[in-house]
Amino acid sequence: MNDLQKEFINILSCEAFKRFMSSGVKLSQLQTLIFLLIKFKIPFDLSYDPGNRKNEFSIELVIYITPHSSINFTIGQEISEL
Repeated sequence: MNDLQKEFINILSCEAFKRFMSSGVKLSQLQTLIFLLIKFKIPFDLSYDPGNRKNEFSIELVIYITPHSSINFTIGQEISEL
């Protein structure tokens, strides 16, 4: 396992990622997660859909691991404000 893989595993095992993957994620935890991705220069995309009468609110986070693999997270109404 190379250093980048070890570092990525360490980031994934941090508390912010664990809470992000569980239900009831807080907006502040999402901000912390984005900060960590930027700090460690991990490429990602974040999209936000405010929802409407047809579709519900959603946030999607895509983290790119290699050119051929990524991790996708989708959050809906389970996000809390604080």
